[in-house]
Amino acid sequence: MVLAVAACGDDSAGDETSGATDDTTDSTTDGGDDPTTTGGDGDGDTTAGDGDGDTTAGDGDGDTTAGDGDGDGDGDGDGDGDGDGDGDGDGDGDSPPPIQWDEDFETGLLEDPAADDVGAGAYVYPTVGEEQLAGVADLRSFSLSFDAESQELTVEVGLTAIDTHTRVGVVIVDSLDNPANTWVIGGTELRVPSYDVSGIQLVLTDPDGPLMDFGVANDLHPFTDVLRPDNVIYTREGFGGAWLDTTGRETTIVESAARIPVVVKRPDEGVATLTATVDASILGGAIDTSAPTLYVAAYTYLLIDPGPGALSAVEFGALEMTEELGGFGAEVDGNWRDADAYDLMFVDAGVDQAALLSAPALPGPTDDDSVVVLRNLGEGFVAVPTAATDPDEPDEPETPEEPETPEEPETPEEPETPEEPETPEEPETPAP
Repeated sequence: MVLAVAACGDDSAGDETSGATDDTTDSTTDGGDDPTTTGGDGDGDTTAGDGDGDTTAGDGDGDTTAGDGDGDGDGDGDGDGDGDGDGDGDGDGDSPPPIQWDEDFETGLLEDPAADDVGAGAYVYPTVGEEQLAGVADLRSFSLSFDAESQELTVEVGLTAIDTHTRVGVVIVDSLDNPANTWVIGGTELRVPSYDVSGIQLVLTDPDGPLMDFGVANDLHPFTDVLRPDNVIYTREGFGGAWLDTTGRETTIVESAARIPVVVKRPDEGVATLTATVDASILGGAIDTSAPTLYVAAYTYLLIDPGPGALSAVEFGALEMTEELGGFGAEVDGNWRDADAYDLMFVDAGVDQAALLSAPALPGPTDDDSVVVLRNLGEGFVAVPTAATDPDEPDEPETPEEPETPEEPETPEEPETPEEPETPEEPETPAP
């Protein structure tokens, strides 16, 4: 049985069809475009830490000059971002350390089977309006590469199809030993080694789709006003989640976010691709770039517009798996625990992906035993060796070259012995 979801009157459910073969989408994200969704700065549409209406950071006024405290601010820029880097904004705090990746590295192209987008085993796609979604969460390939010269980290994800409902989560941590107390962004009920400790998560989608930044224009969190922009670099999970700004500092200001340029291609034949280019130069404060290995996970989920008054279907940013979609029924104890991810990368042959995405039975001894946790290589993670330089490890001293042994001086030749002079012949005696 397939859940039918009514399209919202503002047509943001979109009219795209799964598996579309339209032209390449080459536009990129460059910032939020909703002036009413700024996080924590007390203003309308300005930058972090200004507490004002339309003026510059830190002035605390409406439309006047800095420092007069006339408008919605308090005259000193103390909104929620105080202009000095201590709040949520883009103040003058210490810059993050430089990254230590000094050589190129890459995974190469890693493939994933087709038609395994069934989550815990029986997930199906919803119908949105009159459109039956198909293949838009079916992972087919993944690659990650770093270019030391441009300092760009490129992620390319292949899927059977890509439309505005597609969401790809990419988690990058520098250790699998971090405690698994971090929920991945998107409300998918997956846990991973904490990137709150050290690491990042990318949430990627088609920047031209009508559901781009749906989690900014709509309050998807029933307990807080936390926003969930797309195509940004998340550094923390939880109700106070944060992302990086263009300087590499954490922020919750949408307008300050370092947006990830994303390009979507839908060829007439073959898989569709979503390519994200991350400015790695700003990652030094978020992840330990001196670590010799990165650990990467990638998964897919869906986001739909369920229409007015029905946002509970996408609470926290992901389409909730109901019994009609193959998830837990309402009568199941802890029915929220079913993972809302349709597909995973990096599942080794012999590992049952459906079992990996199945929530364990209750009761569990700990919270980690009651939900799906990804933390092992070949079970949702892949290891990516880096070319990192540890700044705390001194360089090996160069071994001095051995001095050249001077050549032995040549032995002078013995002087030649002069020849003995010839004895003159006796003169002949004259005859008498």
